[in-house]
Amino acid sequence: MPTGFMRNNARISTWWAASLLMLAVLAVFACVRTLSAAEDPPVDLPVSRTWSGDYPVAKLDRLPEGQRRSRVGYLVDETAFAAVWKALKPGEEVPRVDFGRNLVVFSRNVDFYNRTNILKVTLKEGVAEILAMETMSALPIEEKVAMALAEIPRAGVRFLKAGDERIPVSGYESADDPRNAIYTVEGRKVPLYCGRHEAEAAPGSAAKVTTVVFGQPVLGDLEGDGDEDVALFLVHSPGGSGTFYYIAASINENGRYRGTDAVFLGDRISPRQIGIRNGVVVVEYADRRPDEPMAAPPSVGRSKCLTLRDGRLAEINPLGKEE
Repeated sequence: MPTGFMRNNARISTWWAASLLMLAVLAVFACVRTLSAAEDPPVDLPVSRTWSGDYPVAKLDRLPEGQRRSRVGYLVDETAFAAVWKALKPGEEVPRVDFGRNLVVFSRNVDFYNRTNILKVTLKEGVAEILAMETMSALPIEEKVAMALAEIPRAGVRFLKAGDERIPVSGYESADDPRNAIYTVEGRKVPLYCGRHEAEAAPGSAAKVTTVVFGQPVLGDLEGDGDEDVALFLVHSPGGSGTFYYIAASINENGRYRGTDAVFLGDRISPRQIGIRNGVVVVEYADRRPDEPMAAPPSVGRSKCLTLRDGRLAEINPLGKEE
């Protein structure tokens, strides 16, 4: 074969290899840019004022219920703020806060006594996160904890990040999507985000408690007002061997959805379908006989009928064929 021909082939091969390499680099670059654009960074919220000091352990019960063991929390009205302020700054006048527009968030010690200050508060996809700085004295908590407060705008703040959990902010009990609503599972508020919630099974535990929407929500009118409400399956996994299924509803209130309590269906059942008929939720699923082990596949067809009573789902007797 002529030497020149071989040399030209080599040049063409080299050119093709370089071109393909350049295309690969451009594709990766475009992909990175697309991913970066899709993930909006958190926004720094303006902090109007901050305060800090020592807070007596004996008065932690003045914090809102459900936030008394948490490292962070929030206050949404004058009464709660005044109660906390008088414990934090006894003898000082309570600052005036426009709670119609703002919130007061707090950060405090839970493990050791360390002086603390709130540096900033960020907001991403409706979740506010407090970034605080603590000294590293590692003194045991005895009669007091260090606490810091910050005043921030409440617009857009749906949840407050507390470790792996999200604390729902009062005033945002409803959501524009039923997969982002707050449901009550076994007496505990579960704020979903994109159909999912995850929290530590215990403080410091690697085990997680998860709650997710199973399947597609079903639309129908549950209140007789002409609005399309929603019924859906929830799967709750508390970290052990059980996988518990529930039925819940989300009520349409002027285009926003308020989650109800979740009604237990069974452990490791097989959901089949949900329907909303004449204001009644009809759910069908397969379960096991009482004498069957959990390892047996669900094969016994069951159904439940539920309706709204005082804003809660309540089971009723199965409907007849003509009902």
